[in-house]
Amino acid sequence: MPTLIEPILRDFKNIECRDALIEYDSRDPELDEHGAPVTIWDGISMKVSPTTGELIPDETGRAIVYRYHNPRRAEWPEAQDIVDNPRSLVAGRRVLPWEAATSMATDQEDASKAAATPAKGKATFPKAMPEQLRVLREALAKRPHTVESLAKLFKCQPRKAVEDGLLSLVAVGRAEYQEETGTWYAAA
Repeated sequence: MPTLIEPILRDFKNIECRDALIEYDSRDPELDEHGAPVTIWDGISMKVSPTTGELIPDETGRAIVYRYHNPRRAEWPEAQDIVDNPRSLVAGRRVLPWEAATSMATDQEDASKAAATPAKGKATFPKAMPEQLRVLREALAKRPHTVESLAKLFKCQPRKAVEDGLLSLVAVGRAEYQEETGTWYAAA
């Protein structure tokens, strides 16, 4: 048996700990009118809502806002390889979330599950987000829906999963919401 070199993972000095998008000469905390640092929600801290019991942002988790001096685009060397989740790449192009359900089928059983439709009754709302987006988009393509009508199509409790999926579709321009009627429909 060959002898393994310790440590197994060697430091090739090719990993940089820096901002991936911008470079800058220096940064200073943004100050308010009283000279105190301006802070925002840290984007991480969560707490349980006393009303709904769901996780919501915890406003006590704060991060300092910085003012950057001479900000510019970060320069990176030309990439030789791209390391990515293989399920998000198909035929050399990135798969969009609403296309991912069929691309994620790795064998015949997965493919048949992704393509299957229920014979009767309510369908089970998919657990994977790409499949959720696909089924919501297909339902909206047939006709406008309310959150309640979509939740009734599926054994979906709570309806928050349907709402989250609809908001994701709006964010990528695949659905629109009509406030007057409370209906969601496929974007043109």
